[in-house]
Amino acid sequence: MPFKLQSNPLENNALFAAPETEQPQKQEKAKKSGKAAAQSEKTEKKQPVKPEPEQIPEEYIRATFIVRTDLLSRLKDYAYTDRREIKAVINEILEKSLDEIEAAYAKRGEKILHAPK
Repeated sequence: MPFKLQSNPLENNALFAAPETEQPQKQEKAKKSGKAAAQSEKTEKKQPVKPEPEQIPEEYIRATFIVRTDLLSRLKDYAYTDRREIKAVINEILEKSLDEIEAAYAKRGEKILHAPK
């Protein structure tokens, strides 16, 4: 029987929580009152930092799919158990599955049609 993770131990773990650097700022805000506090809050608001776009190799493309919840859970468990990224596991599974499907078609003397680009 395969091992089923109940939860990912890397999530919701105090060891990986963000450091608490915000507390001194919160205490300062609590000390300020009235208009001064409202004005300082406006000036202290920072623009969110946009992450740099991930560099995707030329032979790859970003795609979005809708997947059954149970299959996604099994996929994540497999990737975690194997200590690999989900995208690597997805590529491996798709390649193996499509190779098997193409072999079955070839056995019957058929081939998979490729959609025009």
